[in-house]
Amino acid sequence: MSWWYAVNNEKLGPVDQAALLALYREQKIAAGTLVWTKGMADWQTFGSVEALQAQLADVPEAEIVAQPAPIMTGEPARRVAPQESSSKKVLLYVFLVCVLVLVVAYAFMTGIIPANPLAGSTQSAAPSPAPTAQKAPANSVAWKNPSTKIQADIDRAWVFKDESDATNAEYSFVDKEDTVSLFIRSEPTEGRTLEKFIQEFKDNVTKDNSAVKFKDGGKTMAMPQGMPSGSRAWQVQAVVDNGTKGKSEADINLLQTGKLFWVVVSLRTNSANAEKKVMLDILRLRVIKTLK
Repeated sequence: MSWWYAVNNEKLGPVDQAALLALYREQKIAAGTLVWTKGMADWQTFGSVEALQAQLADVPEAEIVAQPAPIMTGEPARRVAPQESSSKKVLLYVFLVCVLVLVVAYAFMTGIIPANPLAGSTQSAAPSPAPTAQKAPANSVAWKNPSTKIQADIDRAWVFKDESDATNAEYSFVDKEDTVSLFIRSEPTEGRTLEKFIQEFKDNVTKDNSAVKFKDGGKTMAMPQGMPSGSRAWQVQAVVDNGTKGKSEADINLLQTGKLFWVVVSLRTNSANAEKKVMLDILRLRVIKTLK
């Protein structure tokens, strides 16, 4: 089975499964690295692919072969080191211990060390230093989701725009060549289930936007690691007619996190190359992780 993986927005591969697992064990890729193989509907993180995790779990720990103790026969060998050297070492250790005892005794007598170091102490433990903010990679910029205040590192090639109103959050990311884009919109659940929201979304698209054609019936998707308990996701693929600009392939994700629904739409024009598509998949995954 051949695998592709993405490092620094660059699509690498193909490599066989054994080589991919070796890259992970050698820490050249991580659990958050995006991977893909034939049969997968979309790129997924290494840590979320059950087949890869099962392979890692099946690999036994390296066996440590204990060396048997040598069997001693015949007369024991005579010591080469003279007894005088060992005696000098013992005397040196005794001397150092005596010096240490004298220093501690002097410290108690002069008050440098109090007789009861816990008595009368009003000083609290020094606070831990404030955590240092991690810097984004050189080709990335730190972006903070205005709604959740959660930060993600995104490629500098993206142009971000906030079109939120008083009720709903609405954001867009477009690359500078306008070949790939990501659109995000939130909506309160108001007691609705994800299934109800999915049906409403399908009805609205079919009724109000004939430019969007669904390619399949959609399916439930696994949420990225670290999302809140109870979070759910659904994905459908579509084709969007952009008029004179031609058609775009779209991945539409509907997610439920807490009391909000999120609509996440990834668009790829026909002129988008493989590198741009990987860059879009990485952005989508990182942005979804901020929707908590």
